[in-house]
Amino acid sequence: MRLGSEESVGEEVQSVARCLRVLKSFTPERPEFGVSELARLHGVHVSSMSRLLATMAAQGFLRPGLAEGSYRLGLAVIELGTFARVTLDVRAVAAPTLWELASRTGETVSLAIRSGSEAVVIERAPGSTDAFGYTIWVGRRLPLHASGHGKALIAFLAPEEQEAQLATMGKRGTLEKYTPRTISTVAELKKDLEEARMRGYVVSRAELDRYGGGVAAPVFDHEGMLRASIAIPEFDHLLDARRERVLADHVLGAAARISEQIGGPMRSRR
Repeated sequence: MRLGSEESVGEEVQSVARCLRVLKSFTPERPEFGVSELARLHGVHVSSMSRLLATMAAQGFLRPGLAEGSYRLGLAVIELGTFARVTLDVRAVAAPTLWELASRTGETVSLAIRSGSEAVVIERAPGSTDAFGYTIWVGRRLPLHASGHGKALIAFLAPEEQEAQLATMGKRGTLEKYTPRTISTVAELKKDLEEARMRGYVVSRAELDRYGGGVAAPVFDHEGMLRASIAIPEFDHLLDARRERVLADHVLGAAARISEQIGGPMRSRR
């Protein structure tokens, strides 16, 4: 029984490897292939290659080519490539600023970008105590409506983009509640986002974690487009008006420096 299971896993790994090799077959010089061509290129029976390509097309990694029965790379490849490029570019530029701020202030600082209906943490510089290691780590996905990063990545979108994002979120009805203080309707969220835009930064108060909150600010690129958010977490019971101003100064200053480095507009550093 175990042998059969191992053989099954081995076959799945081979299939994944074959899919990746097929994707790497496409180049600017050869943007389109027929089924038979790819079968010959990879030493696979035509019927097997046909099933493989149909599966990849169903997942969006391939799309029909100009010639009948041919394939080109699909939008899923473009989306992944764009996500990887954005992640690498912003993270590389932002990392020194995050680590310098964490070292200078003792605060834990993180950077996130939007991926679909979530915020994804792509860099993190721990503070002197790193009390928030259990809530923020590189790769963590956060809900847009219930986190500082998430709300910053909606609040500072262009109006039409924000409307589209909120409409998508509204299709699910009420927003998922994580604590008694989680914003649970799109109408409430819009009001909170409007206030954030006016002040220039986002405040989160026990909306994802009963004990945690924080302050987040947006990072803009050379086209004035929202690219990322910077956040510093804080325990909710410590996040009074004075502490909010201190953290806002930190995140706004760091966001302004990173925006400037990637050609974006300088925002107020308060």
